[in-house]
Amino acid sequence: MSGFASGNFETSFSLNCSDVLQQVKSRLPLYHLTEEDIVSKPQFCKLLQSLSQHVDETGLSHVLTERHREVEKEYKQQKQVWLRSEILYRTIKEMLKDFYVGENSGKFSEEDKKFYEVLEQSMIIMECTRCLDPSETTAQEKPLLLNLETQDLLVFRPKQQDFQAMKERLVKEIEIRLMKKCFSVLCYLHPEYMGDSDVLKCAKSSKLPEMLRELKEKVLRENCKLKEQTATLERLSFMYSMVLLNCLSVLHKLARDCRLKVQSEVDQIKTQYLESKCSATFLKLRKEELEILLNTYTPEKIQVHRKIRDTLNEMVAKEEQEKATVSKNVSAYMVLGKEFEELVNEYKHLRLEIENKKWALQEFMKSYE
Repeated sequence: MSGFASGNFETSFSLNCSDVLQQVKSRLPLYHLTEEDIVSKPQFCKLLQSLSQHVDETGLSHVLTERHREVEKEYKQQKQVWLRSEILYRTIKEMLKDFYVGENSGKFSEEDKKFYEVLEQSMIIMECTRCLDPSETTAQEKPLLLNLETQDLLVFRPKQQDFQAMKERLVKEIEIRLMKKCFSVLCYLHPEYMGDSDVLKCAKSSKLPEMLRELKEKVLRENCKLKEQTATLERLSFMYSMVLLNCLSVLHKLARDCRLKVQSEVDQIKTQYLESKCSATFLKLRKEELEILLNTYTPEKIQVHRKIRDTLNEMVAKEEQEKATVSKNVSAYMVLGKEFEELVNEYKHLRLEIENKKWALQEFMKSYE
């Protein structure tokens, strides 16, 4: 019977799975469920469906959600109070700083100097009082600073009349400064408001919180996008670096395994190519040489050279024959010895004297003519 009831429940649950899925997704968006999960695990989905009646989309119960909202609201109020006091404190510090810088410039009157002196004195007393305030701990737990108490500082307070006058003017000065800051922020966000009047700027400044809130949200969205883009860029850079490293390893392997194996064949082919190129160059040079010789030595010139060569050969033959005859005669005379050599020298001497006398006779005859 229970099995039949269970079967009916599962059947009806599977029929309404789309409604259950929409209900769970609307109330518990953190759970990423599909219709297959609902059909395969109906009891778990039933648990989520009943659980969604008691918790919100973040997983907190309604009681905790309400307490969280109250605490967040109180936190915002305290933060707003602290920001307001901090803005006033920093504005007063800025006023005092401007007074210190331009004190000797002559643009401050005696009334202004009196105002800033009372303001400075009040600020010093306030800061010292804050340091001596035993509100956080008891006097036994926190020893007094320099044995001073708050009552010791009240002696240095300015006069009530001066303090009241300073307070009334301080409110106006702070309002003016804050208004100028609001106008500067407004004109920074919208430069076209620069030429508007102060009344119009004051009216437009009422929308300044919304503008700053929108600007802050935009900056946050841009920062989120920038972070996502940075993460994507880092991821892609890592992936591309890994791909480049793999490509470099493949190229290194190809260079090592393929190029070095065929390097010897490439060198052999290159050597054959260079030998063929050198042979072709030598043949080209020989061809140019033959063309120069062919252009230089025509058939007519060759015939003349042959005749000259034959004439020279005949003259050489005659000279060789005369040389042989003279050599034969010299050899015959050499047999005679020293007496023949002396006769030859005497003959040469006589021939020389005869030549000289002939020259002298010719010169003598010329002088008589």
